[in-house]
Amino acid sequence: MKEALAEEPTRVDSSMLRARMFLVTPDQSSDAKFAQRIKNYKWLTGLDAIAIGRLWLPIDGANAEYSDRARATFARLVENVIHSENTNLLGAAADFKDEAAALRRLMKELPDTPAARNAEQRLAQIGATAP
Repeated sequence: MKEALAEEPTRVDSSMLRARMFLVTPDQSSDAKFAQRIKNYKWLTGLDAIAIGRLWLPIDGANAEYSDRARATFARLVENVIHSENTNLLGAAADFKDEAAALRRLMKELPDTPAARNAEQRLAQIGATAP
């Protein structure tokens, strides 16, 4: 995965998305996985329609209509992965001995995002205060 990202560090398509998400691996420490998930989430939330159009990795030999459909499909995929990563971030925070500290970290590093709002809600559920 790292090799694919080294070849195309900024361009996007479903393969590059998969490569980024697979940077979180079971052999990493909880801290390393959490940090990578946060990094991935920041990257994902930066992929709006304009960014996708600018960074799209063209499909060799594809006509314009197919490429447009592929970009639109990718944009929907990004939305779904953001939703999944939201859940994964909360689950990863719950794995820490100090869940509240991990949730506060999410709020600090991912301000004004659904992940931050979910972290704030979870803090309230466990009786902790937001930063």
